[in-house]
Amino acid sequence: MIPITRRQVKTVRSVFRAALGLAPQAQGPPLLVQTGSDGLVISAAMFGRGIRWRLAGSYPDHEFWLPFEFLRETAASRNDAVLLDPQADSVEVQWVVDSVPQTRTFHVDDPPEQLTLPDVEFTENPPPLLAALAEAAQTCDDSSTRYALSCIQLRGARGEIAATDGHQLLMQSDFHFPWDDDVLIRGGALLTHRELPRDEPVGIGRAGDVVVLRAGSWTAWLAIESELRFPDVDSIVPDITSATASVRIPTDDSRFLQRSVPQLPGSDDRHQPVTVDLNGSIAVRSCREDSDIPTELVLTQSERTGEPVRFCSDRRLLSRALQLGFERLHLFGPHAPAVCVSDQRRYVWMLLSPDGVVAPRAQTTRIQSGDASSAVPGSPRAASVSSPQSSPTTQSTRSHSAAMSRTNPRRSTAPAKQTSDADSSTSLIDRAESLRDSLQTALADAKQLIAALKQQKRTSKTVQSALKSLQQLEALDV
Repeated sequence: MIPITRRQVKTVRSVFRAALGLAPQAQGPPLLVQTGSDGLVISAAMFGRGIRWRLAGSYPDHEFWLPFEFLRETAASRNDAVLLDPQADSVEVQWVVDSVPQTRTFHVDDPPEQLTLPDVEFTENPPPLLAALAEAAQTCDDSSTRYALSCIQLRGARGEIAATDGHQLLMQSDFHFPWDDDVLIRGGALLTHRELPRDEPVGIGRAGDVVVLRAGSWTAWLAIESELRFPDVDSIVPDITSATASVRIPTDDSRFLQRSVPQLPGSDDRHQPVTVDLNGSIAVRSCREDSDIPTELVLTQSERTGEPVRFCSDRRLLSRALQLGFERLHLFGPHAPAVCVSDQRRYVWMLLSPDGVVAPRAQTTRIQSGDASSAVPGSPRAASVSSPQSSPTTQSTRSHSAAMSRTNPRRSTAPAKQTSDADSSTSLIDRAESLRDSLQTALADAKQLIAALKQQKRTSKTVQSALKSLQQLEALDV
């Protein structure tokens, strides 16, 4: 008997379906099972793709075939044993379901004489290679028929990985491939599968028209798409030295944006636009078509260099740039792509039409990243305040404005310490502006409180009416 757990069977089924590109109801190819002193190996291949799983251990020497259906029948989340007993032309399998023993004989009609999965010499890469391939796979467009947007380009001579869906481009470098030309492989669900280990070295090799990846106990054969054409992505990456503006978004502001941007109004729009305003304070805002009051996220710790600019972006692409860990965005005007660059990665995405830009308005719901009382958009604690006039400012003015934004006006309206005579007039102006903002915040909160009380009053009347009706029904013995 050859033992394997039902949980292991479930994992094999999930990864094999992803590697072979099987639809949910599709039946897979037969499985070749090989056992011996060096472990148990299960392999499958179809349409130029192959996948192999190895389980360490020592087993009797056997080689036999199982139908793909075996995986569906015996898979489960439990660690109960599945026992395989190879016969002359079939395999008897035993397992338990809800304390009830199960026995079934599996047979493969006309099994292949062999499974052709070529051996290769692997070039070792550090664990980040698999994470890079997963990020590239998430950048592809599986539904595209234009160019090879469903593919990842592996650039041998440069050790780079490139992927694009026509709206965004991700280029990652510092890898080692054992070939000099550029090859294309499908993105697919395998590269993003959670069962592939992300903390182990990754081997990569090439054999004819396939690229072979080895990570942990998994080995995958990926067909090279030699007939497809990948776009010339190098030509669309601008030189960051010619950027007209750059913005640095530190970690705290980045996390604030990643958490709050999806909640901004307008998320039901196909392009999910947001306006990024680098004109004075640094803010991200959006507004529903049926509303005149935008919601604005103010980044109190971020800094802009260069010219002021205001542009419109798909919020999902802006968030992805932050999720990839970039801290600095480079802009080349409202019509050119935005670019993020680090030592080993470049991320470029197309901006939306400037016609969709939401300009500052007199009445704005503002949430500040540095304010301890900040709430996600739409919550009762998000204050509705008058938006300041947007204009270019010096770095010192921006820093002072950020410090003022981090002050919570609800907690204190007391004057600051006395400044020098030279700065007294500026201090008085700042204190007056702070008092104005405090009063506006208090007014907005009062309006929201009144609205909540009116709603509560309406709800109370509804409850009283319902109770009265129940009492009447009770009197009628209904």
